[in-house]
Amino acid sequence: MCTQARGDERVLVTGGTGYLAGWVMAGLLGRGYLVRTTVRDAGKSEQVRAAVGEHVLEGDAAPDAPLG
Repeated sequence: MCTQARGDERVLVTGGTGYLAGWVMAGLLGRGYLVRTTVRDAGKSEQVRAAVGEHVLEGDAAPDAPLG
């Protein structure tokens, strides 16, 4: 059973533009979590950013690639 989260608890959801990630983020936000996510396609980041706020990192998941 989930308990209500405090507003300072953060959760990272990778693949923020994916179908499953969208539902996971919606559920977490509904429970009061602060959600951060990653996106590969910068063109889709605005859609995700509108849902979760400014906590969207654009980048490549390759080991040597920087997150921006």
